Formats: sequence, C-alpha cells, structure tokens
Amino acid sequence: MTKRPPPEALEPVEVEPPPAHISILEQLSSKTLSVCWSDPRSGHYADQVWRIGLARMDSFCVLTGMPIRRGDPVFRPRACESYFPANRDRMILASAVPSGPSGIMLD
Repeated sequence: MTKRPPPEALEPVEVEPPPAHISILEQLSSKTLSVCWSDPRSGHYADQVWRIGLARMDSFCVLTGMPIRRGDPVFRPRACESYFPANRDRMILASAVPSGPSGIMLD
C-alpha cells in the first residue's frame, strides 16, 4: 500500500505560456518600441507601444525566454489610468532589443 501525496502536491502550477506571436515592428524612439502581439489569452495588438523602464518583479522575457530580475531594464506595454492592456505585466529585456542608431536610454 502506497501513501497518497498531500493535496497541495497535486495542485496544478500556473505557468503562463509564451505568446503565440510577438515581434518588434520598429524602435520608435530611444525609449519606445512598436510591438505586434497576438495571443489567444490576452488578445491581438497590431501596433502596441512599449516603453522602457525597470522591472518591478522577477519574470521572463517574452521575446527570448531569458530570466528578468527586479531592477533590470525592460520594455513593457504602455498603460494609463483609463487603459489597461491584458498583456500589461509582460516584459522584454532591453538587452534583447537590437539598438537603433540612437540606442536605448533609461530616464
């Protein structure tokens, strides 16, 4: 007779899959990117503006899968009080973005 594992050992782990499609369309400025994002869970954004900033939490880069640590320079979808995109917590490592002629600048 084998012992059953505790119930918490059987709970599923929530792992967020990478988006179905993501591509950087253009580097708009040293602080912004235009990103095409398509994912069945969070929707489709044909020309979404992502802005440079510092990671507020540990995560993974949606472009490369590389780990992101709190404080790393990252790009995130632009959000404001009246607009919260479904993918607002996703990030791209700034180091994964090929810099244009002006390079990438933090505030």
